Amino acid sequence: MKRYIKIIAMLLTLALAAAAIACSNAETEITTPAPMETETEPNGGEVSGEITDPNKIDFEFHRIAYDYETGGKTEPEIITSAEDFALKVLPRLSDEAKRAASEKYNEDFFKNNHLVVFTVTFSSGSVIPEVTSVEDVDGTVTVTVGGRMDGDVGTADMATHLGIVALNNLRWPVNAPVNVIGPAAGGTQKEDK
Repeated sequence: MKRYIKIIAMLLTLALAAAAIACSNAETEITTPAPMETETEPNGGEVSGEITDPNKIDFEFHRIAYDYETGGKTEPEIITSAEDFALKVLPRLSDEAKRAASEKYNEDFFKNNHLVVFTVTFSSGSVIPEVTSVEDVDGTVTVTVGGRMDGDVGTADMATHLGIVALNNLRWPVNAPVNVIGPAAGGTQKEDK
């Protein structure tokens, strides 16, 4: 019986240590999975900037502070210039992430690309957010967000992430409405009239 108690105590200690490590790394965690292929064909043309293939979707997530006023959700926003990116997105990132993002999303990038920016909140800090698809659904760009857990660690802390999806202007029209769906995702970007 003492042997089982020692094993249980050791497992609990390991679980607490893993949760502590996950929480300490969460403030500056940047998750950038490899680009994914979309199902549709490109419209063609020359592309410069960061994205060289209109069919590839580049995305990243940055862990940010939970906003109690919005409940961790914001409407998706379209960013079309380095100036807008600097004003609306950079202030929400950690210092380390700001440097990398300002280099990546510069004026050259925005010549042929734009960004969809949104927030998602998961009930566990162990969930790693990812974009599972980007589709044109009746003229609306629909970004589907999911989450995965690597390993058996599951924490009871909520985690909010700022999602940044880079889209090529040749394939994804800048003026198209955007809908972000998935667990705890923001919703629909409203068209300016």
